[in-house]
Amino acid sequence: MNLGTRIRERRKRLGLTLKEVSAYVGVAEATVQRWESGNIKMLKSDKMIKLSSALQISVEELSSWVSGHAEPGGYDLSERDIICHTERLQSETDLLKMLQKQHGRSVYEAFFLYTQLDSDDQGEIRGEMKQMLKADKYYSWEQPVLNAAHAIPGASEEDQAFDEDLMDSEDF
Repeated sequence: MNLGTRIRERRKRLGLTLKEVSAYVGVAEATVQRWESGNIKMLKSDKMIKLSSALQISVEELSSWVSGHAEPGGYDLSERDIICHTERLQSETDLLKMLQKQHGRSVYEAFFLYTQLDSDDQGEIRGEMKQMLKADKYYSWEQPVLNAAHAIPGASEEDQAFDEDLMDSEDF
């Protein structure tokens, strides 16, 4: 089964329309149709990741790279191109898996929602997040606890006097 067939079958199994998938991935409906028909055989890595999320399937399963190679009738690429594309997808997939492991599944959702926005709205979201991070709940206002200083062996009398004055200061 080639990539286009996998996309179409998975989309239909989930009851998704071309419009829903295209909106989620951020492409035109015609693009999804061309993927499904096999007219476009090579997807950009960001689109492959979004598409796999929309279809609730891993990138590896969607691209048939689970077994380590593309099926006949799939991509018409040189071995070098496949390796480069696979490495790029793998590094992006690894990054998302790491984020999910550290922060939970909601990071996937936030990432994919963010990538669907245009650059103006992405900037607005970043600005909102920066404002939210200024809230008191994200800061610890406790004063640091200072440990007593100890004399440095061999320090000059001038350095020792400076250290003593510093420790006696009201600022500490």
